Amino acid sequence: MHRFLAQLCLQNHLTEENLAPAPLHFNSYLNQIQVLLDENIPVVSFTFDILGDDCIKAFRDKGVILIGTATSQKEAVLLAEKDIAIITAQGIEAGGHRGTFLENEPLPLIGSFSLIPQVVSSTNRPILAAGGIHNGKTIRAAFMLGAHGVQVGSAFIASPESLASVSYKTRIQNAAETEIVLTKSFSGRWARGVRNKFIAEVERSGLPIPAYPIQTSLTGPIRSIAQKQDNSDFMALWAGQSSAKAEFKSAADILKQLIQQTEAIN
Repeated sequence: MHRFLAQLCLQNHLTEENLAPAPLHFNSYLNQIQVLLDENIPVVSFTFDILGDDCIKAFRDKGVILIGTATSQKEAVLLAEKDIAIITAQGIEAGGHRGTFLENEPLPLIGSFSLIPQVVSSTNRPILAAGGIHNGKTIRAAFMLGAHGVQVGSAFIASPESLASVSYKTRIQNAAETEIVLTKSFSGRWARGVRNKFIAEVERSGLPIPAYPIQTSLTGPIRSIAQKQDNSDFMALWAGQSSAKAEFKSAADILKQLIQQTEAIN
């Protein structure tokens, strides 16, 4: 994979800096726990797995509210059994990385509006809905299905406060529905974003994609150069299936609009 990516960079003039992969550091979330406790962080959200029992107890003893991520009913039940306070139900429409953590099982492909009632019926936890939430109608629909709150991501990508590049913002607004795909090409974990030249070339190579964090280390220099060049063909353009609805408005105006739209629906 490294040899293939190096050749791909040469062919596409991505040669401004050393393309050697970064040193592989297999860091554990355990290295981050103590600073959260020391700083008295009141709410901690996690994904990709369930925290260990000792960590959960340490947070609970400090009164910390824990939020876990589930992409299936089975994952939600496991989080509830660990007494996680709030569960984010991440539907397949959501942009960025999947929070899936059950290994040796097919990737859950459940949409938000099917997943939310499944999680509500099988747990007694407040539910946050994530995936496909972009206006008042989708927020209200999530509430009607039993969600207590929503997580909105792609709707804010085009805002001036967003650190997304100009080409990234433009690309998501003009992406056809069929261009928003699931891929492991950039990181070795399933994630949803806009299909671009990098994804197409990695898939066309037929090479097996190394697992996270190896692949994300191999692609790190490429993503860094692409960011500097504002080259959307080689960036990770994470985006949800409703990302074309993103607007060039301030984050405050987007939030106000979402609240007004939701309140206007009886």
